[in-house]
Amino acid sequence: MIVAVATNNGKTISKHLALSKKIAFYNFPEVSLIKTVPNPIMQMIKENNIKLEKNSSGVRHLKVGQKLPRFLAEQGADVFIAQTLGEGFKQNLLRLGILPVLTDNKNIEEAIKAIEVI
Repeated sequence: MIVAVATNNGKTISKHLALSKKIAFYNFPEVSLIKTVPNPIMQMIKENNIKLEKNSSGVRHLKVGQKLPRFLAEQGADVFIAQTLGEGFKQNLLRLGILPVLTDNKNIEEAIKAIEVI
């Protein structure tokens, strides 16, 4: 099983999915790193010089909840661990067969070890 997390430093889970630098993929239950790849949302922001200002409703309209789940599925993720996820993001993960797991734990390895998969 492959577990994915958004991270900036490879050790902790990033609070902001769209603004994280990387996505790390781990084997579960071994907690061994498979690969770390650039976050495609951050790549899109840089390549298109997108300003990160929120609009009046507090939204950036980057379509993270649509784009990131598709990317995770293409990369073979079975589980995605995050500190927060919007409802649309969760539904898109589930639709693609990826289990969303919320955690308060910031440490990637500890969060993966704590997963209880049915």
